[in-house]
Amino acid sequence: MNEDVLDLYKYLKLLFSKWKVILGGTILAAITAFIVSYLLPPTYEATALVVITNTGERVQFDPRFQDIINEQSLSAYPELANSDEILQELLVQLEPPPTDVDTIDTLKNMVSASAGGDPSLIRLTVKSSNPAEAARIANLWAELFVAKINELFNNPGDTQVQAFTVQLEAAQQNLEESEQALIDFQAHNKISILQNQLQVLLSTQADYLAQQQEIFVLLQDIENLRSLLEQGKEQDIVSFADQITALLLQIRAFDNKQANEGDTFPLQLQLTSAEELTVSNRNEQVAYLDSLARTLQARQAQVEQRLNELEPQILLLQQQKQAATAEFSQLTNERDIAQETYTALARKVEEAKIEAQGIESTVRVGSKAVVPTKPVAPRVMVNTVLAGIVGLFTSIGIVFAVEFWMEVREEEGSTLVSLKPVEETS
Repeated sequence: MNEDVLDLYKYLKLLFSKWKVILGGTILAAITAFIVSYLLPPTYEATALVVITNTGERVQFDPRFQDIINEQSLSAYPELANSDEILQELLVQLEPPPTDVDTIDTLKNMVSASAGGDPSLIRLTVKSSNPAEAARIANLWAELFVAKINELFNNPGDTQVQAFTVQLEAAQQNLEESEQALIDFQAHNKISILQNQLQVLLSTQADYLAQQQEIFVLLQDIENLRSLLEQGKEQDIVSFADQITALLLQIRAFDNKQANEGDTFPLQLQLTSAEELTVSNRNEQVAYLDSLARTLQARQAQVEQRLNELEPQILLLQQQKQAATAEFSQLTNERDIAQETYTALARKVEEAKIEAQGIESTVRVGSKAVVPTKPVAPRVMVNTVLAGIVGLFTSIGIVFAVEFWMEVREEEGSTLVSLKPVEETS
């Protein structure tokens, strides 16, 4: 802490000891800045204001379509004012040309365009050593800028009508093409035909599946009756109840065969004897049941084969139907979208026509520049004060640098003196 105090005291002492040098450097810098600023030619600034007007009410039938003029960003206008085309035209029309303006680059250094407090207000500023020339250039620049912008964005309502009309014509053509495509599809639309064919095959498949299940149950019942008959081997005569059971199995098998062959005639059963409905011999009855079972098994194989043949036909019809349905759905969606687009654009055209009757979007000169009387540069007093401050800090830095350099030299000299006796002794 004591060392810091000593160092600070050392620096303050150095500043007080060299105050004349520091004061002299500050005064010299201030006087130099004052003389240079006083000798420089004055610069005058003239500003013209351009106002972007946009009057008239807007009708918005469909929010999906935005107005063209609303999409124009107001921030683009200052850049347009500084464009090479407008500045080149300004340079050409400056008659007589100013003495200090001979190229477009020189003109760019004199002019600047910026947005005002409101984005619809554009400030066109010109700086020149001649106040009358500054005002003349600013006013001519404003007139050229206004004429160029109005030329670019003239009749915005008519422009929108034309733009939307072109889009409407394209939408109408697209709608007609989509409708014609849907009409052409209907000329070979097989959805209903495929649906009927598929329904027939599915109904046939359901019938075969029902027959397959019935045959399976019949075979089980025949097997059960056969087992029951084999259990009574000691009796050669089949009981009346077993004969009725066998007869019912025959009737069910016969009905299944009729269903398979498509016979719709009703089955009529006539009993001529109440004591013998079928064969009464057990062995003959078992043999008959075996024969009936083989017949049903053969029929079962035929049904299975028929079901296997129906499956690929059904799958193919389902695929063809789905493809036709997908194509029809796609064409319908395209037609609907085209219809919606056409309707929206038709409304937008009517909206633009209404707007075109009452909308006026122009750029106008809001205020012309007058000949300035007071220069904006050079600012003699401000430059003098700033130069004095810079000279003050520069002088302080030089004093510190010189003092540091002298201390380094003293340390190097003392080191050489301390080393000399050692060298003589050796």
